[in-house]
Amino acid sequence: MVRIARILRTSMVQLARLGISAAGRRDKSDALLSYLASEEFAATFGGVREAIEKAQRALGKERRHHDQSWAQREGYYRHVDSGLAAIYASVVGIIDNGVAGESSVEIQKVVELSTAPAIH
Repeated sequence: MVRIARILRTSMVQLARLGISAAGRRDKSDALLSYLASEEFAATFGGVREAIEKAQRALGKERRHHDQSWAQREGYYRHVDSGLAAIYASVVGIIDNGVAGESSVEIQKVVELSTAPAIH
């Protein structure tokens, strides 16, 4: 609607700049109003409105697809994180159960460095 209003406003400004008589401006204004009330305008505007609606539906469909895809990837990353946590727990359990020397705190530091979040 904003574009149609802009087209009409620009046309009216151009009409005023033409320097034609009041009767000439009135004739052109009448012709413009006649066009706006015509089947031709209604059909063309209907086609524009339909294209806008199709574009909005396509955008919504694309957004839903992306949301589903992102949710799926987030699930993968959660699975990776839980798997790494399980590996860490197993390693710490092994180290803490009978190996002298390094503590689980030192092992935790190594594991944290190796599992730091990657920049996506």
